[in-house]
Amino acid sequence: MENEKLSIKDLQPVGSTFVLSCNKKTYSLKTVDLNSYYWITENFGKQLENLLDKDAEGKPEKINIANLARVAWKLLTIEDKSDFEARESIDYDENGIKLSSVLGGATLLSKSILTADDAQGIMKAIEQTIVASNPPKSDGIIDSKKKKQIGQK
Repeated sequence: MENEKLSIKDLQPVGSTFVLSCNKKTYSLKTVDLNSYYWITENFGKQLENLLDKDAEGKPEKINIANLARVAWKLLTIEDKSDFEARESIDYDENGIKLSSVLGGATLLSKSILTADDAQGIMKAIEQTIVASNPPKSDGIIDSKKKKQIGQK
């Protein structure tokens, strides 16, 4: 099997995108650096299993929107984070009492995830970004003949 030539562009990880139905805007995720990777795995596990709520038997049942929004927020580009800048939110409780609070960041992003398609699109973008951010494995790329040429055994 002949080795293919790689360019520097082939080695550069790229982030992914998702669209929110509430505003039809496309949002971009940045590539996962080591700090982000450690934060994600520390908070949600290496397989992102904690982004899913589990049923009584421990099987994945549905996406946990709050956790999904936290990871998406961590990976959103600075430009896109500005859409989720803190702002006053007014609501009413079941007794008609006016409630006022400040929402922003991951919390506001989670409130913007309105449909299952939104959640699935974000989950897919996160997975693609994490996979794309990992450098390619070197095993098997450099054959033994090439290793000898560059002085490796």
